[in-house]
Amino acid sequence: MDIIQDISKTTIKLIIKEPFYGHFFTHILRKNNPKIKKVSITLTKTESILLEVNEDYWKTLSVDLKIGCIKHQILHIVFKHIYEIKKYGNTKLFNIAADLVVNQYLKKTQLHDNAIVLDDFPFLNLKVKESVSYYYKRLQEVYHLNSTTSSSSGDKFEKTTLLDEHEGWSAFQQQSGAEKQITEEKLDTYAQMSAKRLKTTDFGDLPSELITYLNEVEKRLNPVVNWKRVLRLYMQNSRKTYLKTTLKKPSRRYGTLPGIKIKQKQKILIAIDTSGSIDESDLSNFFSEIYYVWKQTPDIRIVLCDTEIHDQYLYKGVLPKIIGGGGGTNFNPPIQFSNTYRPDVLLYFTDGHAHAPSIKSRTPIIWIISSDGLSISDNEWKELPGRKVKLSLS
Repeated sequence: MDIIQDISKTTIKLIIKEPFYGHFFTHILRKNNPKIKKVSITLTKTESILLEVNEDYWKTLSVDLKIGCIKHQILHIVFKHIYEIKKYGNTKLFNIAADLVVNQYLKKTQLHDNAIVLDDFPFLNLKVKESVSYYYKRLQEVYHLNSTTSSSSGDKFEKTTLLDEHEGWSAFQQQSGAEKQITEEKLDTYAQMSAKRLKTTDFGDLPSELITYLNEVEKRLNPVVNWKRVLRLYMQNSRKTYLKTTLKKPSRRYGTLPGIKIKQKQKILIAIDTSGSIDESDLSNFFSEIYYVWKQTPDIRIVLCDTEIHDQYLYKGVLPKIIGGGGGTNFNPPIQFSNTYRPDVLLYFTDGHAHAPSIKSRTPIIWIISSDGLSISDNEWKELPGRKVKLSLS
């Protein structure tokens, strides 16, 4: 059996046995990579989450170990260990501490013989279900005494010099601040979507720490401003329809095939202010919000502009590597482009610090004002035509 098919087969079993992990894993790409030693999470060139698997290693695993292997990786993702590693000076100790955390949530049958568990360090009297920082600090206390500890503990330290299942994490360390934020929010969205697919009874099988995390995710993803609701209302009132023939449904009038089906399509134009007054943090927040709009409405075109349009492209859910601009701000070029492009709505992400546009828009505009941009009390706020909402500081 092809390894990708076998992983999919394992995913189905995981959905049946432990639904949260199974549903979460459906959002992750899979690839056979003979260059890695075992299994590891990494990123594709387009910033998608990817599970790389060594086929020879995978074939040696039982069904339970395959399920445990996937759960192990998902828990590292959920607890954001892939990013926390940068905060710690000793990579070896962090890898051990991270595995001490996640392996407590795996069943004994899902753990490999050489898996790192609390019993490997009996001389530390480690508490159960603690954080990475707790285990890291406790390990740090005795690591320098490694040569004087028992041979079994010393062997364990040496054995984990490089944990093979963490070798793909370096891709996450190379992300920019904006890319990291988008990926983290993407992962939070996967967790939220997976939780919503669970039955009420399924939550009883989840550890309390994971339920706490899911509650925190729900709070973070709840919009703190109502701009998404405003956008939905605009879209509902401005949807374009077109007719499509279908063989599945006969005509109501004539009872013959093909029938006619009414389809709806939406087109959004998003202008991003890349002027010198917009910093990387603002751009990161802008693109994070855009990603959520794109999940609902994939027909989105981006326009990057300051005093003029520097680039325009169809958005594919990926952060651009280079953003031109850095000059002043002129609202007219994107509005002029919009009048020709004719989208259903124009979203304009900006701090608002510019003269009001002199060109009248033929399309409804929603101005998304950055957290440190114009305030409602500013005179310029009233001069911007259309609906205006302000992003929260959080």
